[in-house]
Amino acid sequence: YCAESATLARGRGDNRGEAWALIFLAHVFGDQREFAAARAIGAEAVTIFRAIDDRAGLVRALNGAGEDAQVMGDFARAEGLYRESLAIDRELGDAVGLILRQVNLGYVVLRRGAVSEAASLFRDGLLASRALDHRRGIANCLNGLANVAITLGQYVTGVTLYAATESIREAIGETVGVVSNQENERYIAHARDMLGSGPFADALVSGRTLPIREALAVGLDIADTALTGAP
Repeated sequence: YCAESATLARGRGDNRGEAWALIFLAHVFGDQREFAAARAIGAEAVTIFRAIDDRAGLVRALNGAGEDAQVMGDFARAEGLYRESLAIDRELGDAVGLILRQVNLGYVVLRRGAVSEAASLFRDGLLASRALDHRRGIANCLNGLANVAITLGQYVTGVTLYAATESIREAIGETVGVVSNQENERYIAHARDMLGSGPFADALVSGRTLPIREALAVGLDIADTALTGAP
C-alpha cells in the first residue's frame, strides 16, 4: 500500500505526499529487518523533503535514516543524522520529538564512549518527559540511563532500572523499538555475565516492582554520577 501511495503521489506531482509515503514504506522494510532497503527508501524521502524545504517532514526522515544506519552499524552516519534532526526539533519547538532524538543520539554517543554526553542527553530527555508526564519518553530515557549505569560498572542498578522500564512500557502497551532492543541486548548480556545468574535475576525482580517515582530518582542519580565523575 505504501509503495502504491508513493507511486500515485509521484504521478500527480505531490512531492510531499510521495515523501511521507516513502517514510512509511521505509518503516515497513525496517520492521521486516530489511534495513538496506529501508535505508535506500529513507534516503529518497530525505532528498525530497530537503528539496521542498519541509522541516517537519525532514526531521522524521532524518531520524528514520539515522535508525536504519544505526542498526546497520554505521554509527558515525547515524550520529550525524540524529544531530541534524535534533537541531530541527529545537527549531520547531517539538518537545516530544526532541525527547526521541535525544534518546537515539544518546545511544550512539554512549557506544563510542562519550558517557557524560550520553548521560546529559538521557537526563534532559527524562526531565522533559517527567514535566510532560510522557510515559514512553520516561521509559526510553530511563532505559538509556540503565545502559549508562552498566557502562559505569553499576550492574545491579542498571539491571534494576532496565526491569523498571519494562514495567512502565507494559503499563502503557509500548514495545521496545529495534534500535533500543539492539543496544539493550549488548548491555544486558554484559551485566548478566558480570553479575551471574542469581544476582541478575534478583535485580530484575526488584526492578519490576520499583515505583516510577523511585525509578526516576535512580535514573537522575545515575546521570549525576556520570556527569560528576563520582564512583
